Amino acid sequence: MKEAATPLLPGKMAMTLVTPPLSPRKQHQIGTAALAALIFFSVSGGPFGMEECVRAGGPLVTMIGLAVLPVLWSVPEALITAELAPAFPSAAGSVAWVEAAFGPFWGWMKGYLSWLSGVTDNALYPVLICDYLVSLFQKEAEEIGVAHGLHRVLLSLSLTVVLTFLNWRGLDVVGNAAILLMGLCMLPFVIMCVAGLVQYQSLDFTRLGQLPQGGWGAVQWSNLLNILFWQLNYWDSVSTFAGDVKDPGRAFPRALAVAVVLVVLSTLLPLAVAVAGTTFPYTEYTDGFFREIGAALVGKWLGVMIALAAALSSVGMFEAEMASDAFSLMGMAERGHLPALFARRSRHGTPTAAIVCSAVGIAFLATMSFLEILEVLNFLYMLAMLIEFAAFIRLRVSQPLTPRPYRIPLGTGGVGVMLTGPVALLAVMLAMAPLKTWAICGVAVVVGCGLYFALHHPATRRCCVFLQDPFEATRGAVAVAGEPMMALRVYGTEDRGYVLDVVEEGEEEGKEEGKKELVMVPQV
Repeated sequence: MKEAATPLLPGKMAMTLVTPPLSPRKQHQIGTAALAALIFFSVSGGPFGMEECVRAGGPLVTMIGLAVLPVLWSVPEALITAELAPAFPSAAGSVAWVEAAFGPFWGWMKGYLSWLSGVTDNALYPVLICDYLVSLFQKEAEEIGVAHGLHRVLLSLSLTVVLTFLNWRGLDVVGNAAILLMGLCMLPFVIMCVAGLVQYQSLDFTRLGQLPQGGWGAVQWSNLLNILFWQLNYWDSVSTFAGDVKDPGRAFPRALAVAVVLVVLSTLLPLAVAVAGTTFPYTEYTDGFFREIGAALVGKWLGVMIALAAALSSVGMFEAEMASDAFSLMGMAERGHLPALFARRSRHGTPTAAIVCSAVGIAFLATMSFLEILEVLNFLYMLAMLIEFAAFIRLRVSQPLTPRPYRIPLGTGGVGVMLTGPVALLAVMLAMAPLKTWAICGVAVVVGCGLYFALHHPATRRCCVFLQDPFEATRGAVAVAGEPMMALRVYGTEDRGYVLDVVEEGEEEGKEEGKKELVMVPQV
């Protein structure tokens, strides 16, 4: 099938639409299992990184946090995603929800802040993969010169390129890879937990009640909450896949429910066994310490397996986050916030320009330290979530009749009460953020506002091709022979609109016989 553009207004030169029809998307759709695996890696990826939590707050506070925070934060965020993602099955994800509630500016800011937070988060993983591999193969890394310096940076950038290529190969490829990686990452911890059960009588559960010396006042609350929050957030990021999921109305609630259980159990159980089954002081727990714990509990071979699983987990988290960020940019382009180039799909159904843009951002941010990245990405994400929560309540009030394949079984007052805990948590964490983080994120917000006005300025609209005018109350959607296609209105030179003619392969241009009729259908 090929495309030819016909001008809406006579006397104007037609443009060729740069976005393909939706048929490639259908070929690369994912099912419930792949979606659950992508959610698992978008949110957690396993217990890796939780060692720093134990060091910051002691075993007791960490275990309480892992028991309370999923109920306080993860479940409400997952429920909102389960309700709104199938109701707005768009690559724009939560941008579509916010735009429906508050208009284009807030939709843009939600998408911009979420994308920037996601790219900042993804900058961690190539560096972490290098750390895990170098620690595992220290002698070999020293011999070939990739343990330190410029060669280490080049290794990290090379990994970014390779993993980005895998992402470009298709969401179905990424989803299937996520299922495999999830099994491989969890295998050593299943072995560790089984070993703990076998040695049940030797487990010292009193160690789980340890507090830092100095009691509750000695807890490093900022570090503790930032790591816990990082371990249990980004539930809404998979909403960008809604248009590429088979039967999203059924798949999203099921996948999110499975993922919540997997995330909580895969973090809580290994950590409990690690603390109760070994005698290591909790002050020795540092990033990557699960390797030492596995070796002490079972044997050195399990420690090696855990180190490899950590690297694989970082691969899975990179792929899930990259896909979400790229599809978010594509969705924003489909809604007219970014040039049409970002909406163009490759033959694998993936947005090439959006993936490249996200990869460049990752490479740029990879020089920041772990804690700096963690504080900044959490801060940006918290701002985005405040907008999302407000949009959710607004849509419940202003659009109660919008079809929702899944609906949280609570009224508007009930969901308002449900969100008081998450909002209070965000307020506390924002207040605890250091001044440097406020300054960095403040600059990022100002840049986002500037980009909004620059990209939506008439001069920009005359220079670049955009698929939509985000200020239109309704958008056009095309139905060809009963099959819905994406909105095909294009804005380019002098803001003249164009619609798409779809011509069968082999059909002669201009031949009227057999030509399919185009019907414009309003799309809310």
